[in-house]
Amino acid sequence: TLFFSVVCIVLSLSACGTSVKKDSQDIDLYHTGLDMISIMEEMIQSEEYADIIGANDVEELLAAVDTNDYDSPIAVYSISMPEITDLLKIAADEDGEQWNRLSDNLKKQIEDRLSFSTIVNMINDQQGGAKIISFSSIYTAFDKNKNIKVDDTTVYLYVFAEGTPIAITFSESGGVNGQFVFLEDIDTLSKARTAFEKYQCTVTKVDVD
Repeated sequence: TLFFSVVCIVLSLSACGTSVKKDSQDIDLYHTGLDMISIMEEMIQSEEYADIIGANDVEELLAAVDTNDYDSPIAVYSISMPEITDLLKIAADEDGEQWNRLSDNLKKQIEDRLSFSTIVNMINDQQGGAKIISFSSIYTAFDKNKNIKVDDTTVYLYVFAEGTPIAITFSESGGVNGQFVFLEDIDTLSKARTAFEKYQCTVTKVDVD
């Protein structure tokens, strides 16, 4: 099923969000996210990186993503994950029968793999299938930042005038990762909420001005 295909792709990526208040932590996360986005822009502009990482047959996607428009987001949102059982229903197992037949050990294995990246891959699959999922996986960036201090794993979604939206995940352990999210027309909070309501995510505007 799509659900288990997505789970396999996102093995160790982190989950998701908290409510946002305008304080120094939000500003730190915001700028840390911009630093990660800068790395991602460098990744998509490097032919050497593409050759080494094995990015084959993605020239068209690279051309679409490489817009030189990643330094000034027009909006930033904090996005939270739904409950595990709700995400399972969204992904595949609507009646919960398969889930209920799993042992506790196997349930834990799936729970540990469910993350915001699961939702990103479901969105990307709807936008272009396996090729876009593969592209987003290849061009996912990872980093470790000891200065990151969050009580719960947090996701910021950066939206640009021309560039592809990017989700940055901050974990309690200081891990940071970034993924391209192939969504269009989410330049307002209401549009972003509409885009994510089917995944039962809470969307909040991040105000760092």
